[in-house]
Amino acid sequence: MKDSVSFKHWRRVQDLASREWTADPNLIKNEFAEAQRKYQTVLKKIEADYNFQDSFDILDLGCGPTLVGRLFAKGKLVGIDPLANELKIQKLYPAVKIVNGRGEELPFADESFDVVFCRNVIDHSQSPRKIVSEAHRVLRKSGLLLLACYVYNPFIASMKFLADETGIEKNIGHPFTFTPKSFKNLASGKFAIAEEILVHEGMGPHDYGKINGPATHWSFWYDMVLFLNFKILRYPWFVRELLLVCRKDA
Repeated sequence: MKDSVSFKHWRRVQDLASREWTADPNLIKNEFAEAQRKYQTVLKKIEADYNFQDSFDILDLGCGPTLVGRLFAKGKLVGIDPLANELKIQKLYPAVKIVNGRGEELPFADESFDVVFCRNVIDHSQSPRKIVSEAHRVLRKSGLLLLACYVYNPFIASMKFLADETGIEKNIGHPFTFTPKSFKNLASGKFAIAEEILVHEGMGPHDYGKINGPATHWSFWYDMVLFLNFKILRYPWFVRELLLVCRKDA
């Protein structure tokens, strides 16, 4: 897997994200409702299992305008996003400190946080490894990285790579595609993985657990891939949203 993309490519990813957030007036509401459905119970259990305190400093890395980190019941939340100024995220959450910045270059001192929460970010980034490394740097000893991303079974991941490389279906907004193995390898290079949580399992190319349901558009390419995936190779799933609970210096 490639380690990074060019800054120009990353900038295109951000421009695309900005247009998506501003084009649909209901997107923030729907995206947060999806995250709430998926993560409210999960995060509550993590808070109990890992003894979260009200004094904890929590960073929502790549918070976007949904600021999913506000689902934490305990701790003092800070959000950071490269589109924070452009999307005026601070105005949406005046009680939370919002910083404009990149995950690859976090503008915080070493050991500033007890928890870093990073959901649905690294596959949109310039360098996933730099983001994980920066999360490690800003975490205090025994701090937690809660790292979540969509992952694909090996066949689907290879098909997505083929489609992107050949131009069958370019996905500019997602420069990186992970399998469960490559996703866990990304984290385990810096952290000890304490727990792996399956947040969502999807059976098709539009089944990501969105509030407004899967899209209805299909193509011959999708039909062929799904036939091979389920009927020939017998993979029981297409996409998963996976959350890794990673401990620093464990």
